[in-house]
Amino acid sequence: MTVIKKLRKSLGLSQIELAKALNVHQTAVSQWENNKTNPDMGQAIRLSIFFNVSTDYILGRTDDPTPPSHSKPHLDEDEALNELYKATDLSHEGQALLKHYLGMLKIKDMQDRNLEISDELAIKDMNSKKKNTLSH
Repeated sequence: MTVIKKLRKSLGLSQIELAKALNVHQTAVSQWENNKTNPDMGQAIRLSIFFNVSTDYILGRTDDPTPPSHSKPHLDEDEALNELYKATDLSHEGQALLKHYLGMLKIKDMQDRNLEISDELAIKDMNSKKKNTLSH
């Protein structure tokens, strides 16, 4: 099982859900998981942010998923979830649902960030075109 597939399944996400979160087509996720292609650098960065792992881990360059220390939260996600489970006394089914909902929230957050980035790029592109038009 590839790293991306393992990470995706750990959050209970389908290929389609992950693809939507990353703003890519489901076939791209399938190709990554079947070692037919590798994510490009931008996709690897988005994957590493989404899963809170290093890009080297995503690209198979290391077995250590730990992201650089400057981006590591105080508790990793599993530790935080375990603390939440203890505090709320959730059943196993409730815990599974909570983990799934967290994955869905991550997808929404990533989609929102992708839209913000797309908007910023579109504005820069429009400004660049204006400059070129004005200079000619």
